[in-house]
Amino acid sequence: MKSRIAGYLLIIALIGVVIIDLSAYLLPANHSMVWIVIETVVDFGAIVLLFLVLSREIRARRGAEELLAEKNMELRAAFEELAQASALKSNLIGIVSHDLKNPLQAVMGYSQLLLLESATDENSQEMLGSILARSQDMLSIISDLLDTEAVESGSLALVKERVSLTKIVGQIVESFEVEARKKGQNLVFVGCDTDFVEINILRFSQIANNLLSNAIKYSPLNAPIFVSVKSQTGWVRLEVKDAGPGFTEDEKARLFQKFPRLNKKTTANESSTGLGLSVVKLMTELHGGKVFAESPGIGYGSTFGVEFPK
Repeated sequence: MKSRIAGYLLIIALIGVVIIDLSAYLLPANHSMVWIVIETVVDFGAIVLLFLVLSREIRARRGAEELLAEKNMELRAAFEELAQASALKSNLIGIVSHDLKNPLQAVMGYSQLLLLESATDENSQEMLGSILARSQDMLSIISDLLDTEAVESGSLALVKERVSLTKIVGQIVESFEVEARKKGQNLVFVGCDTDFVEINILRFSQIANNLLSNAIKYSPLNAPIFVSVKSQTGWVRLEVKDAGPGFTEDEKARLFQKFPRLNKKTTANESSTGLGLSVVKLMTELHGGKVFAESPGIGYGSTFGVEFPK
């Protein structure tokens, strides 16, 4: 606005100079009264023109401020609606998840009892096993949803303790040996000595479980899976390297989102919740850590991992 007013003033001044110069050229020098009249008219005209210019600028600025205030009100109303919708969504997820969790746990309990105690035929055993497996899958989805909601709402507090990451990861790798052997896969684990970090063991176990579970699900039969704990300056890193489908740079941006739409299939028809890596990211960042994913490209496997500050 200031630059425009300065421009207008310059134009007015130039017009005044031109008029005065023309008057000096056209009128005799002894017409002093005429000179005074001309100068007065020019000055008055300049003032009027300046007043009109300023009035226009003020009206334009007032209109812009009113439009901005109106847009701010609209944005504020939209934000409030969004906040209410988010709160409603959170409450709904919490209610539905809790209401589903207890019945599912009962179904799982009865299925396990029937599998252990009933002398049923082979088909019945298979069906009971399927019921138990699907119930576990649903419970996993519900648990992931509840954890995601707890982190996003800020209601999940971590009680940390200083532990050896190699020790914890070694135990988790051992717990996956049976699952990997079913697909002929070989889990190769390498730890290190300077690996002590402050973590919540339960939540870190959730992170490592999701990474290892994904590696087993998406790696081909009889493929090796490499798990390592490495110490770096200021950080301790957990890496899980698989021989799975890999990913593109475009897919990399969506890997840690909730329910990413990626054209990836498990190698033995295992189920996937679509929340595992998003939970890994949430839980890692809650610890003050970072997630990463690397792949040479489609068909060349991938490396997923997390880093925690020492």
